[in-house]
Amino acid sequence: MTNGVLPESVRLLPLSASPFSLQVVISGAQGDPFVSLSGEEDFARVYLAAVKGDRDSLLEFCALKLLRNAYPSPELHDASAQSNPAVAERFQLERERTRGLRRAARFFPRLLSPDTQEEKEAGWLPPLLFCRSEKRFFTPPCPRCAAPLQTCREDALLARARLPLYSSSLERFLFCASCAGEEGVSSFYAYQVPAEAPEDSVASATDLFRHLGEALAQKLLASFPCEECREAAGRAESSGRPFWEGRWAPLNFYDSPYLVTGLGLDLDRFCDLLGNRPEEPAAGEERVAAATGSARLRHPLLLEEPDEGGRFLFDAASSGLDAVEVLYLKLTAFRQIVRGVTEYYRLQGRPHLDLHPRHILFDLSRAGDGLPLFWGFQARIHGLSSAARAERLAGAADVVVPPRNPTVPYAPPEVLEFHLNPPRPAQLIFTELEDAGARGGAKSWRFHGRLSDPYGIYPTPRDHDWVLITLDNEALNLSGVVLPSRRDPRVKSDLQELHFISEPVAMEEAAVQRLRKTAGVRVPGARYKIYADFNAPSDLYSLGMILLRMLVGNDGQDPRALSGVLEKVHKRLALAGETTLGSIMTGAGATVLLERDPEILMALKKSNIFYQEMDRRLERPNAIPDLLWKRAILLALRLVTRVPGFSLCADPADYDPSHPTAKLEAVADEVGLLAAEIKALLLDRQSRNLEIQHILAELSHEKGISQRGSRG
Repeated sequence: MTNGVLPESVRLLPLSASPFSLQVVISGAQGDPFVSLSGEEDFARVYLAAVKGDRDSLLEFCALKLLRNAYPSPELHDASAQSNPAVAERFQLERERTRGLRRAARFFPRLLSPDTQEEKEAGWLPPLLFCRSEKRFFTPPCPRCAAPLQTCREDALLARARLPLYSSSLERFLFCASCAGEEGVSSFYAYQVPAEAPEDSVASATDLFRHLGEALAQKLLASFPCEECREAAGRAESSGRPFWEGRWAPLNFYDSPYLVTGLGLDLDRFCDLLGNRPEEPAAGEERVAAATGSARLRHPLLLEEPDEGGRFLFDAASSGLDAVEVLYLKLTAFRQIVRGVTEYYRLQGRPHLDLHPRHILFDLSRAGDGLPLFWGFQARIHGLSSAARAERLAGAADVVVPPRNPTVPYAPPEVLEFHLNPPRPAQLIFTELEDAGARGGAKSWRFHGRLSDPYGIYPTPRDHDWVLITLDNEALNLSGVVLPSRRDPRVKSDLQELHFISEPVAMEEAAVQRLRKTAGVRVPGARYKIYADFNAPSDLYSLGMILLRMLVGNDGQDPRALSGVLEKVHKRLALAGETTLGSIMTGAGATVLLERDPEILMALKKSNIFYQEMDRRLERPNAIPDLLWKRAILLALRLVTRVPGFSLCADPADYDPSHPTAKLEAVADEVGLLAAEIKALLLDRQSRNLEIQHILAELSHEKGISQRGSRG
């Protein structure tokens, strides 16, 4: 990028011995001086960064991901990341997943790895403060001895200070290893001092800045890394003014792993721009512009536009062809998303389960001179650290566990309800104990029986779902018995009872004999949890919500409002009786059924393809054929509903285990065909218009000749 005004940035890392550097973009704001991009999870934040070369030349904008300085309240924490080592492990997992997905790299984040071997092995940044005056980063020194402060990982030291341990909590503390343990010295600092910390045992970030400023004023830190700060301390000595106030801001108060990936537009921003949203600042963009002094407030990726053609091929004066172009581009983008999700499943062997606009980013590229800006883009699937993970269930089977904090309304119902349902109490009735032979040198047994819940088995398990049953019964001298089980397909279960068959479970003979005596009798002390067979249908639901957001989301209609409309759609389809795919477009099919409801009709009309109300006015031309629009809308509805005979998936388990990505592939093919028809209409229609214009010109020319001849 050479045109436009580039934002100011500060060097963070020498990526190698070459002149290239990773720099953090700054805004000059009094609060957080760094330009924040949308975060991906509770434990991380993402800042705008840039890779620069000689003479501060900009090579590429990128996203710098770090741990948060302060984590959210404990009730929002993912249960799988309840300690500092677990959070760091998730960061490493994301890095490994990103590298592992490079075989299909164009659909996933571009990992911009450090070049030096030391940085590759470490992948961590030390605690870093930013000096607003000198515009540089430095690791804060100890105000007493000038040794660099570091994150305390010594549990024994923390325990002696009666502080939360690093290895078993999410609290972190800076300390000086040289001064630690000295009597009367508070050697711990925290960005946010925990409430349970003993009084006066931990100082705050504000205290650290004050301690550093006072030490500089007393000339105790001759080797302080920031020269301008040392000079400012000298100038302020006579006045006694606290020169340090507002001078420093933490990039990362504690050391942190980091990831650098290519920058993209998130799906919301991208779709709004496709829908003809004017160039105005989104979150964080105003600060970028303020730092550059630019009068135009733009996303960094839009600092430079193609030399010719602007954003689109057609403009508002194209008799409605611009609407056709917007629809084509949105369907093309959606097809890329579907293909990316399919590739993710193939490479990971499981669904993503955390698909929403912040986890779908678009690269913009210039494929050639004169090519419109929005005719060269690539969708990339993010959210790799928070995507579904595989867990071993009681040593018997691998289950897919969805993210703990799914995003509404994009998360399917089965994902939303999973973490909302803790293990439920129940009673067991054993009907058979089957000898399953020896496993690992121990005798094992397969249990048959019924699980009874007077409040109803919830959620209702299907054939492929797992039911984890635990039993604690003092009367039988049984504790911590775990039975990974599945529904018995031979017996029809009712709402309160579930017939199950367990996997082989190793158990001592004496315990087995005690259980045999309970055959047919209700055994209390059991709890159960349903592990749904999460698979492609759940991602298809999220994709349906994403497609609806792309087609009809605008400045007057957000996804949450659409979810209310979808409830009406689902009710109408469910009450319509047998709705077959063959009758969707004709007769009393789904299209006619939905068009009878004014609210549904207004929410799904084709003018909603545009972002602004002025582009959605009734008299504004819109050349999208009604039939093609209905097909696009119905595809989204078939993805996001669960109506037998209409929806692509009748329920969350409606997929082929031998070919789990089959329906994802079918969606990509259907969208591809629809987009091809729209593109042909878009370009062929224009060519026909040109032919008609040539014919009219020729006729006019001939008429002019004949008229001149008759006058002669």
